Amino acid sequence: MQITLIGRTNTLLDIAKYLYESGIEIPIIITTDPADYDQESGDKFKIFAKKIKSKFISTAKLDDKQIINIILQSKCNLAISMNWPTLIKKSFIDLFPKGIINIHPGDLPKYRGNATVNWAILNDEKRIGLTLHLMNEKLDEGPIVNKIFFNTNKNTYVGEVYDWIKNKAPDLVLQSIINLNNNSISLLNQKDTKMKSLRCYPRKPEDSQIVWGKSNIEIHKLIRASSKPFLGAYSFISSNNKKVIIWKADIVYNNYNYLAVPGQVCYVENNYPIIATGKGLLKITNAEIENKSNEDSIQLIYSSLRNRLIFKYNY
Repeated sequence: MQITLIGRTNTLLDIAKYLYESGIEIPIIITTDPADYDQESGDKFKIFAKKIKSKFISTAKLDDKQIINIILQSKCNLAISMNWPTLIKKSFIDLFPKGIINIHPGDLPKYRGNATVNWAILNDEKRIGLTLHLMNEKLDEGPIVNKIFFNTNKNTYVGEVYDWIKNKAPDLVLQSIINLNNNSISLLNQKDTKMKSLRCYPRKPEDSQIVWGKSNIEIHKLIRASSKPFLGAYSFISSNNKKVIIWKADIVYNNYNYLAVPGQVCYVENNYPIIATGKGLLKITNAEIENKSNEDSIQLIYSSLRNRLIFKYNY
């Protein structure tokens, strides 16, 4: 069986390698500029395409006549897509007799659109889906091919979910391709789930600046939703305006009585600074300041109890 690969990210590249090793031919690979959080994947698609002697295309426009002719002249009856940055038109989808399977990190139909894993953590979901669906001309609305779930807890970080997706997606895609090709799969119309849909919009790096007047629970969710592979939740030290990226933190559960402006470094526990929030305390356990080590960065935060972590406008 032959397929066309469409998209970007290291996860899609891992899927492609697994499919190829499993006997799926990939004569065409179409990619575009890498995602902000996955810059290193850019040239890897080109290297992989050369290795397996595939036609490599880097473009922002799928409706180019030359690309369409290449697909029409191929024997690809199915395409696999992940993280393509724009809606794919129906005329392009129709080039493939079996359609295009989209790999969507999110529980469809509830989480449609962008940054769905990040939004699910912020929305305190108890589980996060990985959905394969056939594309149509609308955003993430095509029939569901397959879906699995990752169970979350109050300490789940976005990177854990992406590691799970990276681990589970290759075989899930392979089995779905085989079943779809054999007409042995039952597609689920998303409307039949009767689940309310949320349109998830993109998140920008500045959306991860911490507002210390919020509760420790809300700030903790932001840190977990913004951590690696993304750019991290961040703040600034009041005494020197240095940017602090906070990769990990813990909610502090104690009866410590205090009066402090949110963002104040209240005390140090086992070499970790305890920060006042609008409601409750937060312990910073992993931070980065100007590419310094975690230990050095943490020490800079609590070097003086006069220090505060602040929200900086127009950064």
